[in-house]
Amino acid sequence: MTTTRATPTTIPAEEAADRLAIRELFDAYAHCADRRDAKGQMALFTPDTRFLVYMDSRSEQPTQELHGRESLAPVFDNLNTYQVLRPNKLLVTKSALEKLEARLKD
Repeated sequence: MTTTRATPTTIPAEEAADRLAIRELFDAYAHCADRRDAKGQMALFTPDTRFLVYMDSRSEQPTQELHGRESLAPVFDNLNTYQVLRPNKLLVTKSALEKLEARLKD
């Protein structure tokens, strides 16, 4: 298997700063999600946020539309009902492990 590395490109400082800010926002969201910190997640949204929930993959229409940061509380509180897999308890299927091992040999 041959891998191609992307060549570095020069981007304007303002774009680099924007990209970093977006990356930091994603990281903060994931950090709060991993810790089940609903209030922390909500704080990442603007007070006048518009949040669309899509629960039906066959529909282009949202199943729920929320307005305002405080309206997010039930959505994020609901996340606490899901099981969290810790990194030291990673579950890997045999097929996935075989594919990974084959890729590492190349």
